[in-house]
Amino acid sequence: MKKTKQVTASDLAEMGFCEKRVLLQARYGKRTSLERRHAQQRGLEAHAAFHLDGVRTIAGVTASGSKPWCFIATAVYGGKAPETSVLRQFRDQVLRRTVVGRQIIVRYYQVSPVIADWLDRHPLAARVTRVVLRPVIGLASLALQRQRVKRIATLRGGTP
Repeated sequence: MKKTKQVTASDLAEMGFCEKRVLLQARYGKRTSLERRHAQQRGLEAHAAFHLDGVRTIAGVTASGSKPWCFIATAVYGGKAPETSVLRQFRDQVLRRTVVGRQIIVRYYQVSPVIADWLDRHPLAARVTRVVLRPVIGLASLALQRQRVKRIATLRGGTP
């Protein structure tokens, strides 16, 4: 049994643009420039990297196992504290889903180890940081709850 190639949306668009070009490509093969092949490769690599970041946010896949760092929360609450857990979940389930969120994570990892080290040596500053983080943790909890409600509504076939 001969397997047929599926027609992509790009193929359909090309057919609407120039039927003759499509016929020539079918007869003689598709020709792409070296520059175009490099651009395609860069696109595939960027897509693969984005996909890997996205996979880490799927329910049941825990990114915290591979990157458990939540430096500042760990310094002021402890690594196993519920507040630290909420911030890790927010990072994994909300921030990692977007390019801007991933950029925030990268910047945080650049500066937070120094801040966490300083907080370890200054207990009063750590107490103040706990107070400052309370509303942040509250907002993160609300965002996670809202996300759960949306997910449940989607599974039920409705909207929240």
